[in-house]
Amino acid sequence: TPLVHVTGTWDAWLAGKSSNFRGRARRLERKLVREHALTFRLTERPEDVQADLDAVIRLHEARWAHDGVPTGAFAGARRAFHHDVARRALHNGSLRLWVAEVDECPIAAYYGFRAGGSEWYYQLGRDPAWNAASIGFVLLTHVLRSAFEDGLRCFRFGLGGEDYKDRFADADPGLHTAVLAAGIVNATTVAAARGLRRLPERARRPLLSRAG
Repeated sequence: TPLVHVTGTWDAWLAGKSSNFRGRARRLERKLVREHALTFRLTERPEDVQADLDAVIRLHEARWAHDGVPTGAFAGARRAFHHDVARRALHNGSLRLWVAEVDECPIAAYYGFRAGGSEWYYQLGRDPAWNAASIGFVLLTHVLRSAFEDGLRCFRFGLGGEDYKDRFADADPGLHTAVLAAGIVNATTVAAARGLRRLPERARRPLLSRAG
C-alpha cells in the first residue's frame, strides 16, 4: 500500500526527487498545455458526475482491456455501484474526480476520495493514443500537487505494487488482514485458507480452480 507523506510544500517535495523525475514533472505538463491547450477539470456539479465517471471507466478499459476483453473493474453491477458512490461522495465533499481534456475531449481521468486528512487513489484511466505524452503521469502529478496545495497529510495509492506508484511513493506500511471467525465451520474455513496461502503458486492454482 504505497503512499506519499504530504508534508511541506509541493516544490520542497519535488526537490527531494531525482532530477529525471523533477524534469518530467515540470516539462511534460508545460509541453501539453502549450501544444494542445490541455486543461484539468475537477468534478464539482452533480450533473457532471455520471459523464465524468463514465470517462474514467471508458479510458480505464481503453488502457487495460486485453484483445477487446473488459477488465471487469467496473463490470455489471459494479458500474451502477460506483455511480451511486460517486454521487454520494460529491454530496459529502469527499469525491475527487479529475478529467484531463484537450479541446473538451477527455484523454485521461482520475477517480479517488478524500477522508481523514488523506487522499485515496482508486482508479485512473488514460487514452493509449496519448501514451507518448505520458498523460497518466501528468494527470497524477497534477492530482498529487493539489493534495499538497490543499494541506492534506497523506496520499494513499492503495493495494498493489505497480512500478508507477514506486516512482511517487516515499513509504509502504504494508497490508495486514484480520479475520474473525464465528463458529466451527467458519474457523475451519479460515484455517484452510491459511494453509492454502502457504502452498506454492503451482499447487494453489488447481485447488482454487476447483473451488471456483
